[in-house]
Amino acid sequence: MGEFGLIERIRRRAVDLSRGGRLVLGVGDDAAVLRPRPGFDLLATTDLLSEGVHFNLSWTSFYDLGVKAVAANISDIAAMGGTPTALLIALSLPPSTPAGRVDLFYRGVLDAAKPFSARLAGGDTTASPAGAGVTICVTALGEIERGRALTRSGARPGDLIFVSGTLGGSAGGLELLTHGTRFTPGRYRTDPVEEKPERSLIRAHLHPVPLVVLGRALAQGRLATAAIDVSDGLLADLGHIADESGVAAVVEIARIPVSPALRGVPRLGAKVESLAAAGGEDYELLFTARPEHAGKIERLARKCRFPVAPIGRVGPRRSGTPRVQTVDARGRTIRFEDLGYEHFRTAVRKRG
Repeated sequence: MGEFGLIERIRRRAVDLSRGGRLVLGVGDDAAVLRPRPGFDLLATTDLLSEGVHFNLSWTSFYDLGVKAVAANISDIAAMGGTPTALLIALSLPPSTPAGRVDLFYRGVLDAAKPFSARLAGGDTTASPAGAGVTICVTALGEIERGRALTRSGARPGDLIFVSGTLGGSAGGLELLTHGTRFTPGRYRTDPVEEKPERSLIRAHLHPVPLVVLGRALAQGRLATAAIDVSDGLLADLGHIADESGVAAVVEIARIPVSPALRGVPRLGAKVESLAAAGGEDYELLFTARPEHAGKIERLARKCRFPVAPIGRVGPRRSGTPRVQTVDARGRTIRFEDLGYEHFRTAVRKRG
């Protein structure tokens, strides 16, 4: 097919999402042209996904890969309180990759972008070196009212810590896939699906849903003092907020909302708490807020139809104390061997 044939193939498939919105000129030129709205700041985020580190093609279809690559990036825009506008996707493939797999990948990309009106603005393609696998680089662009972006650096002592939805579902799905359970979720959906616990967990892992509506509402209402999406794991991501804000955080382990599907799979029972606290890739929103805003946040969550739970409190950073501490109902410290995902760490676990 060749590189130019591949680009033309992508261009034809993306025709419905390569125009309109902020995008003036998309796939086919040396650069995309976007027209920013007056009074808005530009948001930009990039993720690099490598086969064998971020995904395993023995249980991830090219369609699922396209879905997850896009959803993970849009989740970063959601965590900043923004609206996604455009995507740039660079793809490195073994030369022997069938054209049908490329079609499946971009079908997943477009299905994940469409609910959020994000346009495919362009990207690049290249052949992988001999022996190398698939590598994907996704850049998502977004916009937010000037000066309204949610950051990791605004948490202050006395703030409450909140998290949306439930946790541990994605990590539970990865556990099941790693040990041989297989399930294909089908077309991407953003609405809840009633299904068996095992299928629900695998869907959570392969087809995450970014919470753009909730992020926008928190930013527009000026309710969150700091925010991040749960990608590396609750405790690891809370640590990012603590570091950037110069504070410490205490989480009550009993308050962490655990995925009901995770509790519904008996063989995962011994790992439930650790998967919820440190598993990662749930793409829920973790944020801090002043106590006086708790009522407004509860009402907002009901309006947006996203459950939100208070799980702890922000305190001052003191020498010799951990940046993130987990405690039981009596205030006794609970230690987790694994606090979350971190690249370049020795003996780091792989994602799926």
